[in-house]
Amino acid sequence: MAARGSDGLLLCVGLLLAMPALAATPADRDECAVSADKPEVGGAACSRIVDDANESAAERVEPFKNRGRGSFHRKDYDGDPKYGLGLQQPW
Repeated sequence: MAARGSDGLLLCVGLLLAMPALAATPADRDECAVSADKPEVGGAACSRIVDDANESAAERVEPFKNRGRGSFHRKDYDGDPKYGLGLQQPW
């Protein structure tokens, strides 16, 4: 009976260890900063910074704007609904 309960615990620990870390790296910050001038690069790096819970709101402002500028210059006006304001689309 005890072995049966520990299987679930081992599964959870294994899944947690297998998940990639979402923390932004210094390389992400550099790539995102460059994307202010080159919007075709750095979108994923900026997203990692914006999604990083360890970053303060003030540290997320520029990456958020850079990601938005990149979407605008790529004519991706819909963006990613995951990052929207949670508003319902009228269509």
